[in-house]
Amino acid sequence: MEDPAKKDGQLDDASESRIDPSESVSWLSFDGKEGLSCHEFVQKVQRTAFQQGKQRDDEWVADFAATSFSGEALEWYVGLDEETQTSWRKLCAGLIQRWPIKPGTISGGEADLDPASFPLPPRQPYHHMRYHILQLNHC
Repeated sequence: MEDPAKKDGQLDDASESRIDPSESVSWLSFDGKEGLSCHEFVQKVQRTAFQQGKQRDDEWVADFAATSFSGEALEWYVGLDEETQTSWRKLCAGLIQRWPIKPGTISGGEADLDPASFPLPPRQPYHHMRYHILQLNHC
């Protein structure tokens, strides 16, 4: 016997959680070691959810992210409790706690963030600045 709700064009819960086939989705892979940093992975998951119109669907985003885990990240994910596995907010917090940005890096890369390493403009003598201020006052 056919379900009357489906007959009226309504979808069941499982259908509503699927990715829209008309939208192109880039499948991600996160193993916790190579490739994407954790922060890049989180951003890509959130962008995909936004493109799919699911950015507010906490469970959908968690399910989508789960399809990306492999290696060490998959082992970590399998060890999580069900409440964390089914909530993107909790899963995201756990990911960032497990794979934080290393000090002195940008998004897990190797760029040095030591402020002392940034080049400074040459120092100008005080009278040079005073000259420009006096010029502005006469305009």
